[in-house]
Amino acid sequence: MSDLIDTLDDLALLLSRAEQSVKGRTFEDLIANEEAYEALTYRLAMIGETCKKLPEDLKERHPQATHKISLPACFITSMKTE
Repeated sequence: MSDLIDTLDDLALLLSRAEQSVKGRTFEDLIANEEAYEALTYRLAMIGETCKKLPEDLKERHPQATHKISLPACFITSMKTE
């Protein structure tokens, strides 16, 4: 049970930091700031990896939760243009 609590704590921290990094920014501002964009991309990747650590029975009971977390990560990381 402590592993689950640690994983959920990690997710909460990552989600909070990701939210703070985009607060008050437009999408255009975000992608124009390479450091902020890379930090957000890293956090979203870490959120996805952390979701993989969740117990299967929890993911099965709440499939919408992990889907809603991973979808924005795929969208934002694919939107950066050089």
